Amino acid sequence: MRIKILTIPFNNDTGIFEDKDMQDFLSNKKVLMQQSHFFTAGGKPYWTVFVEYDDIFKKENAIPPLSEPERALFDQLQAWRKETAEKEGVPVFIIANNTELSTLAQKAPRTMEGLKQIKGFGNKKTQKYGKELLDMITAFYERQTINQPKN
Repeated sequence: MRIKILTIPFNNDTGIFEDKDMQDFLSNKKVLMQQSHFFTAGGKPYWTVFVEYDDIFKKENAIPPLSEPERALFDQLQAWRKETAEKEGVPVFIIANNTELSTLAQKAPRTMEGLKQIKGFGNKKTQKYGKELLDMITAFYERQTINQPKN
């Protein structure tokens, strides 16, 4: 069991409490108990929330450390995934999860067969996104001064 105290400010421009940080924090947590309190400071309204929680995802499932070029490619793949998910109207994890993207960044496959070797990239996903992903990986390494992994 762990605890966190979050303070959420009211944004006068949008007319809402800015709760994005809280939503992001809670996205992989199981809330055991919460208490909230409304207050004002300097005439500005806030909510403060005390949360008792457990992590849902264990650290073993965390993304392994990436080298600097792998991290840059991973970030580019995440941006592609977000854009693709928005176009298709689906959650990003339907396109690919972070583990799949980090493995793509590490292995940097050059062929459809190499892409299929990555867990999560079966025939359907490879057919749908394979060419675009391989082109993106190839273009990324063409812009780099380092060599692409030999996979």
